[in-house]
Amino acid sequence: MRHYVVEAVVLKNINYGDSNKIYTLYTRQNGKITAVARGIRKLQSRRAGSMDTLNHIKAKIYEDSRGYKTIQEVEAVNTFKDIKADLSRVFRALYILDILNKFHEVDDGSEVIFNNLINTLNMLEVHRHPSELLVAHFEIILLKLLGFQMNVSKCSICEKKLSSEWDNVKFNYSLGGLICDTCEETGFFMDIQTALLLSRIEQKEFGNYSQDLYGKSMVQADAVIRNYMTYVSDEVLRYSKTYNILQGRILNEDL
Repeated sequence: MRHYVVEAVVLKNINYGDSNKIYTLYTRQNGKITAVARGIRKLQSRRAGSMDTLNHIKAKIYEDSRGYKTIQEVEAVNTFKDIKADLSRVFRALYILDILNKFHEVDDGSEVIFNNLINTLNMLEVHRHPSELLVAHFEIILLKLLGFQMNVSKCSICEKKLSSEWDNVKFNYSLGGLICDTCEETGFFMDIQTALLLSRIEQKEFGNYSQDLYGKSMVQADAVIRNYMTYVSDEVLRYSKTYNILQGRILNEDL
């Protein structure tokens, strides 16, 4: 039996019994964990607001001899109120949480991935860069940290550096990267602008992005990333279909 404090983001929760909830948290210290908050559904509970999905929290955990965890105290570090006030941003944030939940088992994760999550949520909150770029960057970095790095800077076969002079470009899901115009290998054909955009997203070069110039390329880049995630994952992401609809609606409004 032990007590300890974790820093975490609330991924999701489900009701348990008459007044309890089971929370799934992604923690800095232990990766993904589940823990019970007893009595949190009671009207007089002071912890409920701090434990909303997406919140960045610090929580005191009690773990018994069987490994069952109970949340005893909680403090909200950041509730990301600006994200939650914007439908498109909150949906993208929830999509990120779903990715983490799907790609990790309980007690699996790392501090580096936690930092990537917090950095992305903080940037979504400030909203200095387009949300779709931040989500795509998060996905690419997460894949890298999980051992499935996307090669979007050079040919996966001959290692020729990506250039706007390539006549055509493909993405091969089994190789996890680009195929240049001279190498004989199957793959998903994409516009050269899409490949260049993927490379810029990986490098976090968001400076002169505009939907007028890159909107259609972003849709294709987004599809390539999520198709690759599905390829390396055991199941299709729950939010993919709805995310596609939202992404298309937003782009249609802005183009």
